[in-house]
Amino acid sequence: GADCKLMWYRIMDLCVKTLFAVEPVIANRTRKVVDNHGVCFEIYGFDILVDDLLKPWILEVNLSPSMQAESPLDWQIKSSLLS
Repeated sequence: GADCKLMWYRIMDLCVKTLFAVEPVIANRTRKVVDNHGVCFEIYGFDILVDDLLKPWILEVNLSPSMQAESPLDWQIKSSLLS
């Protein structure tokens, strides 16, 4: 059996570290365009590949990913994000 808890921990760790790496750039640009700080948000879409050792690899990060549902599974995942 695969250790799914460990896999998800590694994915979350990778996503957090990726956001930490770009946080100064994001914060600087946000300060330039937003008058009232703390009243906006951005959604990022992480495309992750998991290898046979359950190690996650980032393929890409999308800014404002599409929320259009193209299949029943897509609908289930995306609707749970918004509720």
